[in-house]
Amino acid sequence: MFKIVTQPAIEPLTVTEAKLQLRVSGTSEDSLITSFIVAARQHAENYMNRSLITQTWDYYLDNFRNEMVIQKSPVASITSIKYQDEDNAEQTLASTYYDTDLVSEPARVTLAYGKDWPYTYDKTNAVVMRLVTGYGLAVSVPSQIKQGMYLYITYLYEHRGDESIRPPRAIYDLWNSYRVQYL
Repeated sequence: MFKIVTQPAIEPLTVTEAKLQLRVSGTSEDSLITSFIVAARQHAENYMNRSLITQTWDYYLDNFRNEMVIQKSPVASITSIKYQDEDNAEQTLASTYYDTDLVSEPARVTLAYGKDWPYTYDKTNAVVMRLVTGYGLAVSVPSQIKQGMYLYITYLYEHRGDESIRPPRAIYDLWNSYRVQYL
């Protein structure tokens, strides 16, 4: 299970950029357009299993595994791994106990050579991995992803409240090459 710790500080698109796409010149709908930008980012992130702008997440596991696959991409760093020891006391695992593969998608954490995972207290969510995900700044988000967001924002703007019309397939065609599939 994942739980957001720190939301993105910015969005991949600005209100000005979205208004250019929508051909809107006034400011009366800026709040609505801002909400569409957030919705488009969240929709894109959920569809692609990917964070666009820097975010911090806690990833909860019941125990350590030989290979822990992180189902959020891209992973910039693992900040810490904490766990409840056999006495149900919180401990921080030294980074010498594990190796990280942050290049692969999905990223993964594996046991370091010659080490053993510590025993954990037998309870749900005994291990918490804190990680930083995302491309960083808006300028680093691939333009193909942004183009899909523009189309989604246009869809939301033009079809407000009309759920009978589905988003254009072109949105997902733009995002498919960035979609991370988990087994």
